[in-house]
This record gives sequence, C-alpha cells and structure tokens, in this order.
Amino acid sequence: MTTCGRAGARGKLSSVTSPSSFLVLGLAVFACACGSKDGERTASSAASSVQAASAGDVLPAADEGPRPAASSSAKAAADPVVAIEAGKLTLGSTPGDRGRDPTLEPPGVVVEVGGFDIDRFLYPNDLSKPPKTGLSRAQAKAACAERGRRLCTEAEWERACKGPSGADLYPGGPGHREVCSSDPKSCASGFGVLGMGSIREWTASDVTAIGDAKGGAAVRGGPRAGADVEHRCAKRSPVEEGRSDDDLGFRCCGGEPSAVPFPLPKEAAPFEPATLGAEELARIIRAVPQLASLSGDPKFFDEAAAVRELESRVDGGKIDGYKLTTAPLAWRPALGEELVVVAVQVGVDSLVAAFHRLPDDRLRVASTLVLRKDAGPVVLAYDRSAPRRLEWSTCWGCRGESGRVTYRDDRRVVITQE
Repeated sequence: MTTCGRAGARGKLSSVTSPSSFLVLGLAVFACACGSKDGERTASSAASSVQAASAGDVLPAADEGPRPAASSSAKAAADPVVAIEAGKLTLGSTPGDRGRDPTLEPPGVVVEVGGFDIDRFLYPNDLSKPPKTGLSRAQAKAACAERGRRLCTEAEWERACKGPSGADLYPGGPGHREVCSSDPKSCASGFGVLGMGSIREWTASDVTAIGDAKGGAAVRGGPRAGADVEHRCAKRSPVEEGRSDDDLGFRCCGGEPSAVPFPLPKEAAPFEPATLGAEELARIIRAVPQLASLSGDPKFFDEAAAVRELESRVDGGKIDGYKLTTAPLAWRPALGEELVVVAVQVGVDSLVAAFHRLPDDRLRVASTLVLRKDAGPVVLAYDRSAPRRLEWSTCWGCRGESGRVTYRDDRRVVITQE
C-alpha cells in the first residue's frame, strides 16, 4: 500500500512538496508525491485552514500539524465586563478542519447574534484570583444570579471567542498560542475577553443527542492539558450538568440572552450520485498549485465502457458486493460529514479526488491521487455496508492499479495505492 509520504509495494517516496497549504476557491491542500514504475502517483491530503474564502482568493492555511502560533492583535479590556455588540458569527467549523467533530459542530453557518456583555475573565472575574471550578451547572447558574447576571449561551461564548470578524479559529487569531494555556490571563480574544478555551466552561445551552453522540449540557473550551485543537472556538462537548470537575469553570453574561439554535446534521445514505461539472472541476484543478501541472481539461469516463474494461481485468477474485461507477459520488462516511469523490481523466493522466462539501455549494480538497501517464479508465467501487471507505481501480486486485479512499478515525480522508 502506498500512502502520502510512505513507501509501498510498488511505490517509493520520490519527492515531498512544501508543507505550506493553500485556500483556493474555498479549498485547502497539503501535498506530497509518490511514484511507481507504472507511472508516477501523486497524492495529497487536506489540511486545517482558516474559514473558506470567496471564489478566486488564495490564502495561506495550516498544514496537518498544529498551526503556527500567531501573535494576537487583541487588547485586553480595561473593564471587568466586555460589551459585545450585535453581529454576525460563523457558527461551527469548516469541514476538513483539524480536530473538527462534524456531528457537533455546524459547517460554518453564518448567524446573527444579538448584543450582550460578558465577564472579562472566568468567574469570579478577578485577575488576582484563580478561576472557580468544581461547581455543577446549577451551582454556576446560581453564582451568576447572585450577581444579577446569568450563564452565557454557547452562541454568545463562541461570538466572544471568535472576535469581531466572527471567524477566528482560536481566541485571538488563526492558531493556538501557548500563552492561552500557560497564562490564560494574558490570552485575549479579538474582543479582549480573557482565557477563553483555556479550560472547559459551562454554558446555559444544551447539546441535543443525535446519532451516536450523547446529549447534555453544552460545555465550551478544552481541558488544561488538551491538544491545541481542544481549544478551538468551535469546540463543544456534552457534559452531564451535575458534574463538578476540577477543570470545569464558567463566566457570566448580561443582557437579553442570545440563544441561537444549532442546526443538527441529517441522516442520509452513505453513497449517492452527486453533481460536479467538468468545467467547475477544471477551475479547481487550475487553481490548486499541486495539481496545476496537469495538462488538459478533466473528462469523466464513460461508465459502461469503463466497467466492462474493469470486469475484464480482474486479478484476485470477483467484484462481488460492490456498486461500480465513474460518476461523481456523494459520500457521507459519518453523521454530519459529506464529501464528493471523483475519478476523471486529465490529459494523459488520471485523478482520484475527494472534496469536502461546504455551505453554499463550495468545495474543499480532502485528498487527491494523480496517476501520471495513466489515462485510465478509473472506476469507483463502494459497498453501502462499509460507509467509511470506497475503492478505486483500473485493474481489480492488481498491485499498484487499485487503492482505497478511507475516512480515518481522526476524521481525515486518505487516498492510498495498494
């Protein structure tokens, strides 16, 4: 098996591109190149990114590792309470973001949040004292009420964390800053709210149980020693409201509560036909630097002819239990996750690619595999009883001429050559 950056039975690592990534037409790509003696195979897998840009923008994005820390331009508020005016919030996270939970985090839905005010720091909102932890949600509500205030809703918490733009991935910017873990009192969001995401915080909202995800009280932020992605502004977790853990704090808000309903993902078939035109795909290929060397416009394979050819080229068993197609395929490997998978000819090469579907019919590259000097045809094969993977093949069971598109446990998409 050949994967990005790993030698396989017929492939060897030939070169690795720069680890920087790009956001293009709402897409982010991290690429590396692999080769085989049947023609060069080039694979790339998606990276975490900033929120998707408008068509035509090319912006730097994160690679697969932790995003480099960015200095915050936010200034800590002088007052103990920060007033936040009504404004837009990009609720949730962008499909494909590192650490994203597609069941709990909406796919970057833009909502309006009313005006409110929020404590500058965690309760008791006194920089000379440590945050108060170890209270249940009911006790936290009572503590706020004693001050004539209330627990914040999770939309208010996320708005305060993501700053005036409504789109910061982490408090104060695009990446996690170490100071937010080591010294939360120095970690300001774009609004000047301190310590957001440094520990878990109770909110007044609830998480609805859906699929395999449990419901409970909505908690924001991550554990003190959690990975950087645990401290994202979009991170949300359901917790039993009677818990009183020593890393569970809270802060209080004032004003009319702004309770924005979180859209729930809908159950759908794991595989269905999708629509992705060759012209749109050609624009994407031309815009992505790692694919720009492909010469020619993409053409979808004739399905009947391609399936006949594949069935005549079988090495190692029959093609049983699989649906075969060369058309674009909507793939839903997990609740709340939707991708589009394509296999196309591009000049003398073939391309297998998976794209995250974003709101407003935008796409973001999840993973690509280029079969150099191999015009196909390439057939996709899927089994509805195995929703987390599908196969691609030019010769069924032939080494180096087949592979998989896999949705991993860490929610990354990987295309392999086997």
